[in-house]
Amino acid sequence: MKVKTLTGHTDRINCLLLLNDGITLASCSNDTTIKLWDISTGQEVKKLEGHTEGVTSLILLNDRTLASSSADKTIKLWDISTGQEIKTLEGHTGEVNSLILLKYGTLASASRDKTIKLWDISTGQEIKTLKGHTKSVNCLILLNDGVLVSASSTIKLWKISDLAGHSFRTLAGHNDKHNDNMINCLVLLNNGTLIASATKESIILWDINNASLIKKIDLGSECLILLNNGLTLACASADAIQLLNTTNYQVVKILTGHDDLVKYLVLLNDGTLASASLNKINLFVRKNFK
Repeated sequence: MKVKTLTGHTDRINCLLLLNDGITLASCSNDTTIKLWDISTGQEVKKLEGHTEGVTSLILLNDRTLASSSADKTIKLWDISTGQEIKTLEGHTGEVNSLILLKYGTLASASRDKTIKLWDISTGQEIKTLKGHTKSVNCLILLNDGVLVSASSTIKLWKISDLAGHSFRTLAGHNDKHNDNMINCLVLLNNGTLIASATKESIILWDINNASLIKKIDLGSECLILLNNGLTLACASADAIQLLNTTNYQVVKILTGHDDLVKYLVLLNDGTLASASLNKINLFVRKNFK
């Protein structure tokens, strides 16, 4: 059961991010804007404008700085308190799909131009371009040992400590019928020893250490996150959120109430689950998915 719906965007929302104050939710949309929301009231408190095409992802660099990626091929850094743009990072030749903060003031970005770029945040200068994928790179995660994981139609693992720019492991196995095996999202499981990857048709569990496929689930998802201290895997799919028990990966509950594809999920500090569907943000209380 939904407890609140946040409205204000005029096009599809692509990402949600809880800020460090625990009371502000950031969202970005194909309407080219980033909005900041007061979770308790559901009211918009700030709008960040500057991108010329849809905004695809958001991450926090620190308590004061937000980074966004866009279909306009740029990355922008923002002062959260003022809503003002700090700088723009340019270099990709295609839509920038995903961002992740690395160590030592380095930002990684994944793009439709098939590359991953590493950036010096302080200067805004590109440090390195990682090449190896043959299709759009859609998402990035960081393993506990600092290895960077990227997903396209395959998954690649990169040792970024030496900035060598070469992947040392590739995982492939979705073998979907209709969507070129393009992976939408990645999530770490089992204290970082497993990865789950999702396409529009399937979810695969991978053993990172030996690059083996552990389990394939015939359920498509746009976004995966862990709930209940890792006991539940939430999958955004179609017009619902499916909750899987991480012991056997069976569906234990389905959260309905969306009018269209569920694009993104984020867990708030009070246990509320926030979801993005079309141009709306829905909030679900914890009792609905425990």
